[in-house]
Order: sequence, then C-alpha cells, then structure tokens
Amino acid sequence: MGNLLGFTTISLPYLGLNTNQQSWFASLDFFCLTIFGPFGGMISGWIGRKKMMVLCSPIAAFGWFLIAMSSSTFTLFAGRFISCFGVALIMSPSTVYVSEIAHPDFRATLSSIVGLALTSGTSLTWISGYFCTWRTIAALSTIPLLLSTVTILFFPASPYWLIE
Repeated sequence: MGNLLGFTTISLPYLGLNTNQQSWFASLDFFCLTIFGPFGGMISGWIGRKKMMVLCSPIAAFGWFLIAMSSSTFTLFAGRFISCFGVALIMSPSTVYVSEIAHPDFRATLSSIVGLALTSGTSLTWISGYFCTWRTIAALSTIPLLLSTVTILFFPASPYWLIE
C-alpha cells in the first residue's frame, strides 16, 4: 500500500498526463480502497484470510507489471486500477489475519506493523524515486507482493476462520 501512495509523487511529472488525468491517476488508490476494501473483508470471511492474500497479491503484482510496461494512457490506468484493486482486497484480510494468529500479548504490536509498512513503503518509494525511473519503481513494486504470496503459503490458516 505504501508504494501505491508514494508512486504518484515520483511518477506524475514523467507520465505525460494532463491535469485531469493526473488527478484521476493519483486518486485511484483511495477510490479503489473505498469501494473494494469492504469486499476484501467479506470475501475473506468466505474463503479465508490466507487464501484471499494468496489470490490477490499476484493480481496487484500484475497491475504493477502493467504500469512498468505501459505504452499508453489506457495501459497505465489499467495497471493502476488493477494494482489498487488487488491491494484494496488485501488490506482488510491481512490485518484481521495478523490479529487472529497472534498471541494476545503481541496483537497490538503486530497489528500496528501494517501502519509502519504503509509509511515505510511510501518513504522507500520516494527515496528510490531519486535513484530510479518510475518504470523501475513500478517493476520493483512487484517484488514485495510476489514474496508475500510465496511466504504466506507457509503460514497456517487463521484458527478463527478454520472453526467458522
């Protein structure tokens, strides 16, 4: 999520978009989070938090890939929408998953890591933007999503979801 927020800051001057398009490009993440975020929570209640994260992380990574390889405004916006859609579906289940598998003594601390990851991702994107092009940043943004897809496979399913 952090790189979604930070990406617009470093990329907008170089995308060749007009002011109206820049506004839509920058606000698409909040639009998707508002619309699709609640659905992520609902769907994860049906299929499980772990499965939801495993299914949606590659979707978001594909969106970043489209942004990195975009050759038109349509592809750029399609990639932005897909990445924002995937992340919106992941946000709620990931926080709930952490709170369900963590020991009660560590829940608050581990749940706050989501906020830390958000601000760290934004800052890291801004710093990387100083050294890399926006296409490189978009391509690199696939890495955390793909790594999380692989690593989450080794985590247990949420005990709460298993007994539902």
